[in-house]
Order: sequence, then structure tokens, then C-alpha cells
Amino acid sequence: MVNRPQVIIYFKTVQFIGFETRRSIFENFVTPGDWAYAASDDLTPGTKGAYVLYTDKDDNTYSSFGAQDGSTFTVISVTPIPTELGIYEPRVRIKLKFSCKLYPTAGNGAPITITDAEAVILLKDWVAV
Repeated sequence: MVNRPQVIIYFKTVQFIGFETRRSIFENFVTPGDWAYAASDDLTPGTKGAYVLYTDKDDNTYSSFGAQDGSTFTVISVTPIPTELGIYEPRVRIKLKFSCKLYPTAGNGAPITITDAEAVILLKDWVAV
């Protein structure tokens, strides 16, 4: 069972070649400051952006893909989390603020406006070996 409503924040796109510098690249990918909203979930390496997905209690999904005039997405801080016994993948704690419009992914219905949202999230390199 998945809890609803649910908000997911994505940062894109970083590419690793080899494992020697993977942790350093991952921990330095998300940087404090203003970020642009991504136009799509296309994962072209080198395109840096963020996007928001929201699923309401009725399982309707919304995304920030669309016009974002006047919207903001600011990373306030990024803190690497040390590895722990049994948890080896790189992880960072990110504090952020954002305002945006979320558009129905089904293509019908009115957008939702989020204003002055704040979050602290955990981002992990889920493909680490």
C-alpha cells in the first residue's frame, strides 16, 4: 500500500562512467542555489534540472512539466550523509523551497498551484553497487 497524497522531487541528469569518482560526482551534483524546472523526464546526460510529481489521495498524478512562469525552485543546502554499516550507497540530505504549477498527467483538469513549499529530502544513488 502506498501512502497518498505523495510528492516526489527529481533531480536530473548525471552520468557516471567508472566507479572511482562516483561518490564525489554524486555528492556534488545537487548544489545550493536556484534550479530550473525540467521540461520533461528525458534523461539526457548533462541536462540539469528539477521536477515535481504529485499524486493525490484519489491516485491522480500531476507534474511540473509545463509553463512555470514566476515559479521558483531553490536548493538551500546539501549535506552528505556518512556511510553506515550495511548502507554503502552515497546519500545526501537536501533542504529546498519551491513554488510551481502542477499539471494533470492525464491531460485533463485544472493545474494545481503550490506556493512556498519547503522540504528536507534524502537523495540516494540507487544504482550504486
